Amino acid sequence: SGASIGMNKMLHLSTHEASLVSSLMPLGAVAGSILLTPFSEYFGRKKSLAISCVFYTVGAIVCAAASNHHEMYAGRFLIGIGVGLEGGGIGVYIAESVPSSVRGSLVSLYQFNIALGELFGYIVGVIFFDVKGGWRYMVGSSLVFSTTLFIGLLFLPESPRWLMHKGRVGESWNVWKRLRDVNEEGNKIEFLELRDVAEHDSQLHANESKFQSLFDLVRVPRNRRALVYSCVMIGLGQLTGINAIMYYMSTLMKNIGFDDKQSVAMSMVGGAALLIGTVPAILWMDKFGRRTWAMT
Repeated sequence: SGASIGMNKMLHLSTHEASLVSSLMPLGAVAGSILLTPFSEYFGRKKSLAISCVFYTVGAIVCAAASNHHEMYAGRFLIGIGVGLEGGGIGVYIAESVPSSVRGSLVSLYQFNIALGELFGYIVGVIFFDVKGGWRYMVGSSLVFSTTLFIGLLFLPESPRWLMHKGRVGESWNVWKRLRDVNEEGNKIEFLELRDVAEHDSQLHANESKFQSLFDLVRVPRNRRALVYSCVMIGLGQLTGINAIMYYMSTLMKNIGFDDKQSVAMSMVGGAALLIGTVPAILWMDKFGRRTWAMT
């Protein structure tokens, strides 16, 4: 948002070209979300997230070094692929790795950190606004965080559920011992249930063709209902236009009447509001349930 003012001037972007720069990131996210399932099933949850960091970092470098709108298009699309891989992969990794008692809060904490990252982005925009070519630092700053995430992933275990479904029971148990107190009977029972589910899925898929297993999401009634409900909820959320507002926050503030620097600074208000909105879910997600917060 903040980078668009300086970037549009330096690269001499038309309104159409500036719109494509903004829209190619979510378009790349569509491609990334399509790649998520094969990547996470073949490489594993952890490696898929590491691959998303590579897309983030390379995309940020391309954007920061862009000398024309075509290079900016490419960089934004690469960042979008990283967003698609990471956005879906993080939730799956958390859900498969942490106890159910804190699962909701931790997934909400992920959303909190997304909002915190957006607020940091607006702050970076203010810091580098008066620097010559400051927009390059703004769009390139994301590589610092993607590299940090990549390094952090090196110290995290793979999802025990993914390891179990790949038949790597011993590795799954070793990871489980890192994530749970195995002296508690409930945690031992949960691991045995995980193994039973993996064996059941393996037997089920052994009696199905590859075509049938690929379309389980729409072929099985309960899966189909979940798919429809989730698509409707996410679709309606996107149709509110909140992402367009966040992408063009600085431009909107400028049109209201603020000057260039003030419009970038005022963007932090939107980022702060998004951050504050995630706090109740972190504190009370597991107390009131998912449906309650979805209705809010």
